[in-house]
Amino acid sequence: MADQVLDAKGLNCPLPIIKTKKMLKEVPSG
Repeated sequence: MADQVLDAKGLNCPLPIIKTKKMLKEVPSG
């Protein structure tokens, strides 16, 4: 999960935030 966060920061765009929200919904927490 940490690697995905780093990728989002590297892009510096609003899109990574949307993708992250989608992944959080798809991937069950825990």
